[in-house]
Amino acid sequence: MTETYRLSEENPMGDVDDDAPALRRVSYDQTTRKSIKESAIPATTYEDLRRFDALDLYRGLLLLAIVAGTSFLFNFQLLTSPGNPPIYSTGDWFSRMVFNSQSSDWLSLYGLHVITVRDFLLSGFLFAAGMSLFFWKRRRARLLWRKREIAGRILFRAVLLVMLGIFLQSMNAESTRWVFIDPLTLIGLATLMTFLIARGPVWWQAVIMIAILIGQFVWIELSGPVTYPAEVQGIVISETEQTTNKKSAWAKHYNVAELYDRTFLSNFPGQPDAAYRESGRTTFNVLPATVLMMLGMLTGQWFLSRKKSRLFKVLLCGVIGAVLVLAGIGVDMWICPAIERLLSPSWVLLAGGYSLLLFSGCAFFCEVIHASSLFAPLRILGRNSLLIYLASLGFTTWFGNELFKHTQPYLSALAGGEMSAELTLLIQMLLACLAAILLGWFLNRHRFYVRA
Repeated sequence: MTETYRLSEENPMGDVDDDAPALRRVSYDQTTRKSIKESAIPATTYEDLRRFDALDLYRGLLLLAIVAGTSFLFNFQLLTSPGNPPIYSTGDWFSRMVFNSQSSDWLSLYGLHVITVRDFLLSGFLFAAGMSLFFWKRRRARLLWRKREIAGRILFRAVLLVMLGIFLQSMNAESTRWVFIDPLTLIGLATLMTFLIARGPVWWQAVIMIAILIGQFVWIELSGPVTYPAEVQGIVISETEQTTNKKSAWAKHYNVAELYDRTFLSNFPGQPDAAYRESGRTTFNVLPATVLMMLGMLTGQWFLSRKKSRLFKVLLCGVIGAVLVLAGIGVDMWICPAIERLLSPSWVLLAGGYSLLLFSGCAFFCEVIHASSLFAPLRILGRNSLLIYLASLGFTTWFGNELFKHTQPYLSALAGGEMSAELTLLIQMLLACLAAILLGWFLNRHRFYVRA
């Protein structure tokens, strides 16, 4: 029996985690002169799905939150700039938007279990990137890609994301700013790390994940609060910027991870100013970020197995997510604080748990009750996540504001007079989301997908 490949009638520019290959493998029997598509032979429960709709929906929800938050913050800062009247709001949604659209100052857990949406977004995308990486590797393995071809493509993707992140950080700067804390840079580095170490059975990968978190805790906790040398200080820190316990090894600008990060980055030319140091993020975040990506890979592997029903998989995913959230709360209370900017062990547990809970909800609607068509606009956003993310940095807010400018007279008439600042912000945010959905629809309509 010889083997050949036949061009599929499906779109060859599908997303990287698309389960419908552009080339479908065909087994050709010279005796019977008949061909049998290998894809017609079921290998797993989800083999027959063209796309994993739950993952598209999950990414679409995160992207919509980014677009809405970016628009809200930009227009809120314009309305509250000097010379404008103060905003008096009695709406509960307004205070919640202000809270969730801003990142935490340092400690990221409020009360017992409350985190801001903005803090969660990067961790949520790391989880989604891990799941996409699993689907991508699996698809290429079925297409009989050689190992060096897969490794070369992963390396190219990682370098591309790292350089794109450095480019975005260097905008409006006089020279290149070699700081590896941009979300795209972090995802690129974590992708390469995950590809290298996420191997072996599930229990072994779990051991690796636990070892990374324990190693991070021991390194930072036992190092104690540190004092930076003058040559890498870079920032004069006020008392109000510190955590309540400045002696803590996890305090802002007093932890060993940032000390070594500054020492490492000082070897590069064109170091950024204090504004780029103020956040407290470090290059070493790639290690706990790898844990979140590995969790996403294991989740993808679990959902593609044939061992249990779809409902059971969704329920178990939700239960594990709840357990991780409770574990994160406990670690935050008794071991180390939940700090999103350091991706501390307690934060990784919290973010991983919330990622599983959100994804299990998406999987329930898409894979259990088959209601994915109700969320078509969000799934379209998730299919082109990189382009929509780049557009959210400015285009969607600008386009939404332009739409508001042209429709404001009609909207004011419908509102019965001049619109309040609160209503203005809400409409501008909704129009920015509409702009993102229209862009996603246009790209999907023309089968235009970015593939690293």
